[in-house]
Amino acid sequence: MWSRYLGRFRKFRSFLGSQVWRLFFLSVVLGVALFLVEFSFVFVFQGFLSALGLVEASKLTVPSWYPRSFSGAILFLFAFGAARAIAYMFRFYVNGVTGQAFIRLQRARIIEFGLQNMERVASHEVINVVTDKVNQASYVLQNISQMIQIGTSCLLFFASGVRLAPFEMLISMAFLGAFMFPLRIVNRNISEYGDGVRGAWDHLSRTLIQGLRNNFFLKLYGLVPREVEHARSLLRSYEDNFRSYYFVVSVKNYIPNILGIIVICSVSWISMKHLHTPGTVLISFFYLFVRLAQGASDASVSAGDFRLYYPSFIEVYQWHERLVEFEEDGSRTPAKEESKPLNLSGGIRIQLKNAGFSFPDQSRLFSGLDFQVAPGDLLLIKGPSGSGKSTLLMNLLGLVSPTEGEVLINGMPSHEVRSSLSELIGYIGPEPYMIQGTLRENLLFGHLRPESVGDERMREALRIAELPELAVKLDQRFAEQTPLSTGQKQRIAIARALVRKPSVLILDEATANLDVSTEAKIIHSLSDYFSKCITVVISHRDSFDLIATQMVRLGGMEKRA
Repeated sequence: MWSRYLGRFRKFRSFLGSQVWRLFFLSVVLGVALFLVEFSFVFVFQGFLSALGLVEASKLTVPSWYPRSFSGAILFLFAFGAARAIAYMFRFYVNGVTGQAFIRLQRARIIEFGLQNMERVASHEVINVVTDKVNQASYVLQNISQMIQIGTSCLLFFASGVRLAPFEMLISMAFLGAFMFPLRIVNRNISEYGDGVRGAWDHLSRTLIQGLRNNFFLKLYGLVPREVEHARSLLRSYEDNFRSYYFVVSVKNYIPNILGIIVICSVSWISMKHLHTPGTVLISFFYLFVRLAQGASDASVSAGDFRLYYPSFIEVYQWHERLVEFEEDGSRTPAKEESKPLNLSGGIRIQLKNAGFSFPDQSRLFSGLDFQVAPGDLLLIKGPSGSGKSTLLMNLLGLVSPTEGEVLINGMPSHEVRSSLSELIGYIGPEPYMIQGTLRENLLFGHLRPESVGDERMREALRIAELPELAVKLDQRFAEQTPLSTGQKQRIAIARALVRKPSVLILDEATANLDVSTEAKIIHSLSDYFSKCITVVISHRDSFDLIATQMVRLGGMEKRA
């Protein structure tokens, strides 16, 4: 049993990261420092009253070395104020950096996971978690940090109060506990409002992303006003839940202060009538108790925020569990890159031997694929959406390993030569990948040795991609507002692939955004490349059918001589 709990703790510790745990330890130290600063006020206050002549020196409980002069009392009072300000400033700083350390670690993990496993996760889900859920989850960590500080100092306040006035402290805690017990009912409402806030935000995020993606459809059908009104209703729901949350929390958080006054009055009467505690001791005790009650109030605030954002914290933790699960199951993670050299003396050949692939939680995508492609071959992969075309391409290039059979590149498992293969590939995808920068920077983006590429090679690539007008504008800058059509951006992506002089040219729906005439011209211009390298084409169009040397329809294969 203990080993199971220890395993869970180690997993949770790994989730938070070493920096957060160091900051938690620092929070304990800070809690002790806050107690020492606040506890010192017991002596500072007595010394100040004595210096003013309001309390006889014989009735003080301050140490013998404490200065009795007015200037000394003023100096100690100033030192107390400065130390207290610094301690609380540092408390705010530690809470903030704890949240940011958590945010940085989780965002880095989720971004890595999302980019490596995009075929298994929804893009809107990744964006929502990275931008919103991680932020909300960080508030949980900030509140844990604060509760550690408050808990440490309150425990020490309690121990000091027991030593100073044991009966008064025990009576006060009994009163405070009895009065605060009903507040547990309020905590349930806080959790409900937290779920409402989270649900409204998730729904709003999905609505916005879907609306942006399908904007043309919505405009065409006149549905934009309806979607806008739906978003407004979700925002109202989000606001209503937050308003209810703040009302409940505002009531809950300040009840301990009111209860503290009631307790002080009650304990004062009991102490003076029955316990006969000296006045200076009673004043010191009351200050310690007030600080303890204030700590309870602050802890109540932190607990309320903790409950509000806890669902987001759990969601981020579930993402961490998914990442760990994929790391532990090698068949479900991208194959790890190894730096084994690729022997290119005889050119490049890709061979599939009875290869198949399936996800553990899905049906088999393909199986029994046996073929080989060499320079001069054009492999055409066709099939309906979701049939595994992109997954087959990832198997061919070593991005994932087949679950059946093997994929060999020049006789070596594809994932083992993945690093060496990167510089040999030219890829054109369905969406043109443009960066903000010059045309030259876009053409050289991803090139391992950009200094080896001359201007003439880039101009030739632009001419082949049917962009002769840009061949003299290599230093023109492109930003999001640059008036380029989707077709022009796609042709720049084609030119980028050709600049690499690839041994393996990948056309992944590369001509889907081009008109038939431009597509035909580019295919004709690329004919020289097709004869020199391996070309892999994924396309729904029939433009490549006649020139393909091999065609794979998932579920069967057809070879062309």
